[in-house]
Amino acid sequence: TCYPNLLQLNAPILFARFEGRPFGRRIFYPPVEPTEPKKQEVSQSTIDKLNRIISADPLAPLVEEDKMLLWGNRYYLASNPAALPKFLLSIHWDDHKQVQEAHRMLKLWNKPAAMQALELLDAKFADPVVRDFGIECLEYMHDGECYDYMLQLTQVLKHEPYHNSALAIFLLKRAWSNPRIGHCFFWFLKAEMHLEEVGERYTLLLEAYLRGCGLQLRELMRQHEVNQLLVRVAEKVKTTPSSQRKAVLHEGLAALRLPDSFQLPLDQRIKVSKLRVEKCKYMDSKKLPLWLVWENAEPQGKPISVIFKVGDDLRQDALTLQIIRIFDKIWKHEGLDLLLKPYGCIATGDEIGMIEVVKNADTTANINKAAGGTAAVLRVDTITKWLKKCNNTPEQWARAQEVFALSCAGYCVATFVLGIG
Repeated sequence: TCYPNLLQLNAPILFARFEGRPFGRRIFYPPVEPTEPKKQEVSQSTIDKLNRIISADPLAPLVEEDKMLLWGNRYYLASNPAALPKFLLSIHWDDHKQVQEAHRMLKLWNKPAAMQALELLDAKFADPVVRDFGIECLEYMHDGECYDYMLQLTQVLKHEPYHNSALAIFLLKRAWSNPRIGHCFFWFLKAEMHLEEVGERYTLLLEAYLRGCGLQLRELMRQHEVNQLLVRVAEKVKTTPSSQRKAVLHEGLAALRLPDSFQLPLDQRIKVSKLRVEKCKYMDSKKLPLWLVWENAEPQGKPISVIFKVGDDLRQDALTLQIIRIFDKIWKHEGLDLLLKPYGCIATGDEIGMIEVVKNADTTANINKAAGGTAAVLRVDTITKWLKKCNNTPEQWARAQEVFALSCAGYCVATFVLGIG
């Protein structure tokens, strides 16, 4: 792979060199002989043990006893798609007989659903046959799911043994067929091209995508051009004395030669035109991000505000927010709408990116500051008073309490699971 496997720091690498001339002859590997399904009788106590192993945390390591149990009952487990990752972890991959048997079992195993098959693309499954089997299962993933997990799918490209892989072909096909997926694919590759370990691979894939994306090429080039122009303005603001920053910002933004209209890297569905320079400002935090206000390309659309940041790695922020969005979809699928509104965030380069501005909102820091500073933090009614102030009628107040309670519960659970705070 082009990226270190953190799960196996001491993995040996063998280089084989064949002497002599091949004279046009091909090298053949031993064929995988087909295996017939076998009915395997398993006791109830063994079934209970197997269920315990299969339901365990994917990150929990398997002990040798568990591996032997999984291996010995592989024919019984073949009807359970959820058991496949655990079975593959029980294989001794330095034993060619077990590897051949694993390949035979893949032909017998009930195919996992696309979401289950994502695990087979993890770094711990290095075998090309296993990874190709995982991609085969992903072919049934609809575009909505593919879009949701593009961040992970782009990351696991790092663990492919070759630049030209089944995963790379799968992602290119999906990106070419769906502009929204292609938009994400472009920026996820672009954001990490500066990394030495993956730069070559991501550059080749980006070139391949751009050669086949048709009319979207011009749109992506416009976005890239705007991104580069804004970086120059942001860098200039940083090197300017504080007393002159606002003037330098407005002067720099007014001088930009921007496209007549373009899609925001933040969201392919949002199209903007020119900047409202007088509404733009820089923020007082350490990296001095720019608060930019764009005219909406839709004649009746409201202005679009974004935060453009240079000097901060937004990849971790984007990952966190993406996972929260997936939590929200899972809860809604189960009939539980916790009224979450995770904002948009995307990295567009090395420590460069855009963040969505959440309208009609304020931070708890500002609320506490306006209510008296440190003393307000310790009072239990500070947030309540602020909510009442913003919601005057009984109906508004009742709705505000419901929204606050539900969203607070959702974010508390999500951040606890993610280990934030």
